[in-house]
Amino acid sequence: TIHGELNLPLLKDIAFDASKIIDETGCMFILNDLREAILTNTAFDIYSMPEAAEKARIAPTIKRALIVGNRNKDFYFLETVFVNQGNFIKMFANMEDAEAWLFETK
Repeated sequence: TIHGELNLPLLKDIAFDASKIIDETGCMFILNDLREAILTNTAFDIYSMPEAAEKARIAPTIKRALIVGNRNKDFYFLETVFVNQGNFIKMFANMEDAEAWLFETK
């Protein structure tokens, strides 16, 4: 869960912590609750986030759900940047839909 501004330095910290958990558990899913987050308005930070996550050893193939509530338009650019850089990521309005998507099998 992120409270306050989601910016590049914060994403780097979160990605580093998540990569340790991935290494320890082998889990291939990440659930980010961004309902109380404010996305940075710095385009450079947003464009740099996928690369920063990968440098922290969060592979693009890690399935990531972003819970944004009814603020899809606020986070659409972030989702688009990640997807365009080959990341497996999707926004959701609520926890239930995000969890269902993370654990679905196809």
